[in-house]
Amino acid sequence: MASGIGYTPLPTCNNHPRSTSSSVVGSAQALGVAVLLGLSLVLCIWWRTAADIGQFPAQRWQELAPIPDALGVAGPFVGASGGALLLAGGANFPDRPPWEGGAKHWLDAVYALESPQATRWMLVGRLPHPLGYGVSASWRGRLLCVGGSDGSAHRATVLALRYSYRVGTGTVEMEAGPSLPVALANAAGVLVGDVLYVAGGSASPQATEACSQLWRLHLVEGLSASSWRELPAIPGPGRVLPAIGWSSLTQRVLLISGARLLPTADGTGSTRDEP
Repeated sequence: MASGIGYTPLPTCNNHPRSTSSSVVGSAQALGVAVLLGLSLVLCIWWRTAADIGQFPAQRWQELAPIPDALGVAGPFVGASGGALLLAGGANFPDRPPWEGGAKHWLDAVYALESPQATRWMLVGRLPHPLGYGVSASWRGRLLCVGGSDGSAHRATVLALRYSYRVGTGTVEMEAGPSLPVALANAAGVLVGDVLYVAGGSASPQATEACSQLWRLHLVEGLSASSWRELPAIPGPGRVLPAIGWSSLTQRVLLISGARLLPTADGTGSTRDEP
């Protein structure tokens, strides 16, 4: 049989492999291709892993214009819309700090920061009612505000804020979405494409046990056509204020840390403990 195409017969007891220049060249070419494919695979895995664990590319922190409220704001909704950074609602202690018996004041203001170079925030609207400690997500040019609390009760509402800038002033349009099946505050959420996951939280200010549900909102068809679906519960005890994320490497929701709620000794309230 001709050996010009790099064919090498299999060795037998009585027949040793024949070596020709063309077979050597063919083997070298095959080896080179294999090496290149192997290196490409290693680089792809390294790139995906480095990006997934936040090691690539390197970033740096930048301090932006201070929030307009000198007391600061805890638990606001924060996200991007219309090229601006929005901050909505939240709470603070205007009279005196909580460790001195101060009362928490709930906020409804919506502020916009036009760019990282902007020197001040603009008041561009107000929420329908004071609200904070909900889940925030930036989706299709809107800030989603999910659940939250106003001090007297926890809420199941979903609100989408869309920011636009016109001739020296900014405005915010608001659209109501499908309410959560249960009221939730101090929960965690992560947006993956057009799917929003919400986990944990508590159902009321008086709750003595944290929630362990995991909810999914499928937004592919738009906000008005979306609906919530309950997924398998969080393993272990329910928790408030967990950290949540999405692993593109494993295609899984990651839920980390948080705190569980325990009833106080007199049964009139709750206290936090590590889960």
